[in-house]
Amino acid sequence: MAGGIGFRVEDPSLLDGALKAAFESDMPAIIDVVVDPELLAPATKKV
Repeated sequence: MAGGIGFRVEDPSLLDGALKAAFESDMPAIIDVVVDPELLAPATKKV
């Protein structure tokens, strides 16, 4: 039997809690992190 747990994070302040819950679970975990495609890290912005 397969199983797992999943989390969806839309607020950056909730990422730590999702990571903690995933690591503390006894199951495989997936964390779906929603990002804003319009916001880019400074190193990835076109010059």
